[in-house]
Amino acid sequence: MRRYRLDPGAEVPKHTNTVEHAVHAVAGEYVVGIEDEERTASEGGSLLVPGGTVHWFRNESDAGSSFVCMGPNGDAGIEPVGE
Repeated sequence: MRRYRLDPGAEVPKHTNTVEHAVHAVAGEYVVGIEDEERTASEGGSLLVPGGTVHWFRNESDAGSSFVCMGPNGDAGIEPVGE
């Protein structure tokens, strides 16, 4: 499990993971992109990111946000994706 905090305007760039993982919004609100679709995630919400899909996170709000990523033990196989 990994926890991330996104300050207003911050983002996690496009990347892939070799493993499927769940993302749970702990606080605030942020935009999550999976392949060609973007949606807003709010505190208490969860979603599943399939292994091998391009995804990213962005905080467009005026407040900080945080989320946790939960997946299997071991290497998540994180690979950055160029624009």
